[in-house]
Amino acid sequence: GAGIEISAKSTDLDNTTVELNQVHNNGSINVSGGKSTGSGIELNAFSWLDSGSYSNGGVSTVEANTVTNTSAYSINVSGAYSHGISLEANTTGDVYGNDDAYSYGGNSEVDSNLVTNTGSITTDGEDSNGINLLANASAYAQADDNEYVYANAFGGTADVDDNRVTNSDWIMTGEDDSHGISLTADASAEAHSYYAFGADSWAEGGDADVDRNTISHSGHIETYGYNSNGINVEADASANALAGEDNFFSGPNYVTNAYASASGGDAFAQSNQIEVDISGGIATYGHSSNAISVSADASATALAFGEDSGSGTARAVSYAFASDESAGVHLNTISNDGELRTHGEDSSAII
Repeated sequence: GAGIEISAKSTDLDNTTVELNQVHNNGSINVSGGKSTGSGIELNAFSWLDSGSYSNGGVSTVEANTVTNTSAYSINVSGAYSHGISLEANTTGDVYGNDDAYSYGGNSEVDSNLVTNTGSITTDGEDSNGINLLANASAYAQADDNEYVYANAFGGTADVDDNRVTNSDWIMTGEDDSHGISLTADASAEAHSYYAFGADSWAEGGDADVDRNTISHSGHIETYGYNSNGINVEADASANALAGEDNFFSGPNYVTNAYASASGGDAFAQSNQIEVDISGGIATYGHSSNAISVSADASATALAFGEDSGSGTARAVSYAFASDESAGVHLNTISNDGELRTHGEDSSAII
């Protein structure tokens, strides 16, 4: 489990809130283990309903909390999906069904929190950020093993707004997809249907916003993995639909149908302030690892695979449609008086 954990969880769509808490660490926190070990300090709110082939997110809020790490002895975390300090609101819909699957992201908000690190944070695992603020209202639906299956996924609403993150000491991450400081709103959607006579997938991104946050950095950040940015600000409302992969039907004169449609949502990262002081430094060593990255993604991808029986008389029908929607990176202010260094391929100082 986590070193220090405050959480509110519901599996019946109740509203969950973690707010107005104060957490101060001046000691040593060591967390180790396998996947999803737990973070050094984590404040989490979860709300969803899972009824087999149907999943629906609720409403979760992490708001107005103060988290401070002043430890000279550090927070050390080893394990995938395990962060140094994590504030997360999660209303994701996740369905893995043998029949039809329907998934809906809910409403997640991480707002008006204050996170300060004047000590040391190290993580050693994939997808393990030093400081992590995440609103997750994504949706995933997978349907298979039936005569004709449907998979529908609809992203919800995810907001990371008006937070302040300050780092004046040391943050280091050692593995892939592990940022030093990460603020992410995820309202993406994925729908997969396959291994069936007919397959139909529909994915639609939701609304993701990362707005009016302030990140102040006067310490040192190092990352060593692939796609591991020093400071990462990201809004994701993308959509991905896949239908008919490995479809088959052995009899003659039948049609294997595969239909995939995807529509991106609305993703915006705007009015954020990122400040690197003259004493601050960021160094990244992995491929595709930027010192500072601000991005918004509302793209859509649809793939359909129809496969005939091989008898010479059957035929396959495949149809795929994808539509991008709205993405914007607006009115952000990035001030650098420190040193930004990237050592890997396809890596930029500021992107």
